[in-house]
Amino acid sequence: MLLEKLKQKIFTKSQTKGKIPTPHMENSNFFTSTSSSDGEDRFWGSTSSIDNKALTKLALATIYPNGEPVGVSARVVNKLRGGYNNVYVVRFTTGLQIVVKVPAMGQEGRWREEDEHNLRSEALTMRYIKKHTKVPIPEVYHFSATLSNEIDAPFIMMEFIEGVPAKTIWGESDSTGRTARGLEKFEQRRQTLLKSLAESMAELRHLEFGMAGRLEFDDDADTPKIGPVFLFDGKIDETSGKFVREIVTITPSHSTFENLDKGFDERFKRWKADETIVQGVSRIIQTALDCKPFTEDQEKPFVLHHPDLHRLNILCDPETCKVKAIIDWDWVQTTPRCVGYASLPKWLQQDWRADESEFSPAVLEAYRKDYTKYMTKAMGGQGDCIYTAKNAIYAALDAGTFGKDGHPAHWVIKALPMLLAPMSTDEAIELLEEGDWRDHSEYIVYRLEILLDPSSPPLDIF
Repeated sequence: MLLEKLKQKIFTKSQTKGKIPTPHMENSNFFTSTSSSDGEDRFWGSTSSIDNKALTKLALATIYPNGEPVGVSARVVNKLRGGYNNVYVVRFTTGLQIVVKVPAMGQEGRWREEDEHNLRSEALTMRYIKKHTKVPIPEVYHFSATLSNEIDAPFIMMEFIEGVPAKTIWGESDSTGRTARGLEKFEQRRQTLLKSLAESMAELRHLEFGMAGRLEFDDDADTPKIGPVFLFDGKIDETSGKFVREIVTITPSHSTFENLDKGFDERFKRWKADETIVQGVSRIIQTALDCKPFTEDQEKPFVLHHPDLHRLNILCDPETCKVKAIIDWDWVQTTPRCVGYASLPKWLQQDWRADESEFSPAVLEAYRKDYTKYMTKAMGGQGDCIYTAKNAIYAALDAGTFGKDGHPAHWVIKALPMLLAPMSTDEAIELLEEGDWRDHSEYIVYRLEILLDPSSPPLDIF
């Protein structure tokens, strides 16, 4: 694969060996099977086999703090696995159902103070969003950020919301493997989904912040502070068989450029800086960060962002196709506006995120225009909807700089053929390998400014 080829050139072997699969993929969600390989068993450990009696006891004590009514009991009816979490579904004899989400890292020897901060922030940020907006989000009943509780594991207990994943509403791909636009039995459902999702996410416009980072709550849940973001890189050590974690701390930022520049600096530390291709990628990324919208000066330049808005984290009404709940708010934080709540959903960013996409470029662009239209209408044509049309470009750059679910080199070899059209991807890689991009540096700057400016039309690549 193209991205793997670039990684081999940019990273040392010790930084790419034994990795656990990247979690933020469409097959990593609340709805996956619990079957796993030996490496995955070591990754999940005790969190995948929490005692059912302990779970039901915790659930009953939470819902009925003064003691459950006579005849009321509960049982675990389902266990699901996501990218980083086990999810236990508990049903009461009254018909009520709740969800207990347990992070895979929630084990003795792995769970760290930074994890506690992240889980507490996630739970309280969800409550904050629930209180101050109309975003359809599960109610958080209870949480524990430590291992010292009834189930010996950290957890978030929340409302169970009945619905089908947006992937079901969207429908299947055609015989070529690409989801065809215009299929009558899917098209109206897709448009309803996109409109409802845009309206739901636009609700976050009511929450603005002066710094980028993770929300921290003291006693006053209405006045959060901004704390550092903790990013984790994990792998199974092939010698010891143990799961090893590395933590990267990103301190709060006051501007969009500062935020992305910090992320890229942390990323750059892991590279073979003497490689010609690294020098090219680094220079082009730094040039991009010097362009709008990353240099815009705003009083409150940061907003909340759902970090993993793909089709399996959106629950819908199977009849109306409207969004009922947006789930999986792990690592929720404040981000620059251009990659905030007005972002495109993940599946409409695929061409900028991976070597291959299940959608053709024409299909992606058409649905991006639809979502931009709905976001613009939901916001009355004002505010952050100006970023939606080009958000796939911004989001891929943000993901690459922070190493979330992207790679800076991937962004550059995607952008170069557009900046120096006509050019193939192979020619772009060769240009970076040989260092010949320097011969086009002035033109690259000029074209990057057009590509990234939210007020400029799409870049002419013909």
